[in-house]
Amino acid sequence: MNTQSKSQNELNRVLEKIQEIVEKSADGDYIYRGEPKCYPKVSSNLYREYAKEIEDEHFNVEVVQKDILDEARKFSEHTDDFEILAEIQHHGGKTNLIDFTTDFRVALFFSCNKLPNENGRVILLRPHMVKGQVRRPRNPRRRVKSQNSVFVRLSSGFMVPKPDNVIIIPKLIKRPILNYLSETHKISFETIYSDLHGYIEKQKTPKNSYTEFYKGYTCQNRGDLAKTSKEKHHYYENAVQHYTTAIELNPDCFECFNNRGYAYFFLDDYDRAIEDFNTALKLKPNDVTVYSNRGGAYEKKGYFDRAIDDHNTAIQLDPEFGEGYNNRGLTYLAMGEVERAMLDFNKVVEFKRDDPRSYNNRGLAYIEKNEYVKAIDDFNKAIDLKPDFAEGYTNRGASLYKNGEIDMAIADHTKALELQPDDFNAYNNRGLAYSENGKVNKSLEDFYKALELNPDNPEVYFNRGLTYGKKGDCDRALADFSKAIELNPDNPEVYFNRGLIYAKNGDYFKAIQEFSKVIELNSNDTAAYGRRALVYLILDEFDCAIADFNVDIELNPGNPKTHYSRGLAFSMQGDINRAIQDYNRSLDLKPDFVEAYYSRADANFDKGEFNKAIKDYTTTIKFKSDNTEAYFSRGMAYYRNNEYDKATSDFSNVIELNPNSREAYCNRGEAWLHLKEWKKAKTDLITARDKGVDIIAAFRSDYESVEDFEQKNDIQLPEDIKAMLTQ
Repeated sequence: MNTQSKSQNELNRVLEKIQEIVEKSADGDYIYRGEPKCYPKVSSNLYREYAKEIEDEHFNVEVVQKDILDEARKFSEHTDDFEILAEIQHHGGKTNLIDFTTDFRVALFFSCNKLPNENGRVILLRPHMVKGQVRRPRNPRRRVKSQNSVFVRLSSGFMVPKPDNVIIIPKLIKRPILNYLSETHKISFETIYSDLHGYIEKQKTPKNSYTEFYKGYTCQNRGDLAKTSKEKHHYYENAVQHYTTAIELNPDCFECFNNRGYAYFFLDDYDRAIEDFNTALKLKPNDVTVYSNRGGAYEKKGYFDRAIDDHNTAIQLDPEFGEGYNNRGLTYLAMGEVERAMLDFNKVVEFKRDDPRSYNNRGLAYIEKNEYVKAIDDFNKAIDLKPDFAEGYTNRGASLYKNGEIDMAIADHTKALELQPDDFNAYNNRGLAYSENGKVNKSLEDFYKALELNPDNPEVYFNRGLTYGKKGDCDRALADFSKAIELNPDNPEVYFNRGLIYAKNGDYFKAIQEFSKVIELNSNDTAAYGRRALVYLILDEFDCAIADFNVDIELNPGNPKTHYSRGLAFSMQGDINRAIQDYNRSLDLKPDFVEAYYSRADANFDKGEFNKAIKDYTTTIKFKSDNTEAYFSRGMAYYRNNEYDKATSDFSNVIELNPNSREAYCNRGEAWLHLKEWKKAKTDLITARDKGVDIIAAFRSDYESVEDFEQKNDIQLPEDIKAMLTQ
């Protein structure tokens, strides 16, 4: 990051804002008021005092002020009401006067001097447009002079400025504006409050750099220990405010810049963190902690090379600096360089054996290596060292989930949530575990909770979409996948799963679009080619399907399922020989691939290679003895091969497994005819007919007529059976 250009950009924004005020007030005589926040009204401190408790349009603040004046006259040398009120205002009392100034730069100071996390504003006002009194004190005090003060007295106690007369001061340039006013115009707290009263005002909250630093440090420690993200955010923001005040009082405070950078880091404000670390290094160029901290901020910004450079520098300055190895390891992990990360984490464990984070981070590296048992062992060590280590339970739970130990994973995530009730990752990971365990409703509850904590996280929408898909709620699954894509349009996995839902719903063209998008994002995604090919098969787009299977096989030639699927495509296209080649290849790769045996048997059956078909059907039955389709198909192959005894046996097996198989009765009946088992044939044919089979049409699919059957098989059918097959 180029800090010089950033400083110049800030100065440009300051000058642009000043120019905006100058141009806005160029057409007349204006007075100005600066406020650190965009309040609903511009009001006197007396009005604000009573507005807290009184909400009635008939309330008149001037009545209260009259009582104040009556009492104040006893103590003032002035006789003029306005002068008495000005004196009260000067000493910090409540009046119905509203401070303005004739110098817009003073107003600009007041708009920036407080509330650094709020936008301020400068209000422009033409004195002759005021429905009230506008005056300067006759004998102004020193501070009134330095502020070029003008007092406005409104009977209502307030005014609502027109938007055209308000200039917003963004919070991000408040500090640069104060720096500019101090350096260029000598306008600062000391010059604005330039009298004893100003000193007293300053003393009301005694501040020095030392005490402000330790106030910030206290808030920082509380943030580190806080259980919820909301609490952490609160304490880190307070830490930033105290460190900022400390820096204002002591611009050379190295610790202030380093610690404020740390607080900014945990507020996810990485640019400001880096800027503070840069300043800290100017003040102390060889501090290993700052290099390590800045490296962490660079990593979060995705500037991995800069991060590694900083961590290397820290380690070169102190080869035994464990935190340097730890942070470099985390950066390598973010870069996907797991082996390098592992080397660094091993080094950290060597230096810091009693630090639970050392084992925790090495456990994360083991997860990336899919070595879940080793990861679990490291998380165990982290938890042994720190039994209330919520992150350790969350990460161990994730490892247990990956290792298939679902119940134990759920227990760990539950423990993590006891220790840190707003642990987003614990809810998300437990939701995945519940889903895997079939506890869909509990899974959904966790994903909803995770989204309450982090409503813009695409991963949770994706996970919840998967769970809705398991539940069969396709509409909600699609809605979640679409939201995940809206938040992160570059995740191919989401498009893939949305494609699966579209295909399940029969919306095949949308499914193809989704799988095509996956391929656009990752041209090596074999699953997307395979799924798109299967959808093309459903649409009878055989050439497109085969083209996708070809790419899939080219990318992953060792996948038996892809060869098998392409074989189906060739078979459906009528290219039986190429289909058989693919089935052969799939069986070479997976000798127990039952479906491939069955499909190869069908292909050989279609070729009239009945012995080969019978062999593969038999293998299929060996793998799955209750496969009625295999028995039926082998029975047909035996029938075509004139092995009628074996055919009747297979059809009988089908009927035993499925007594409602009407085709088995019909085909067994025809087989009995060849064996001249007239009674059995007649019984089976009647049963088939009663179950809805057109036995005449079935018979004539093999023979033109009864006479054709008798002539080809040299068999004379009984008259009653002839009648059954002709009428």
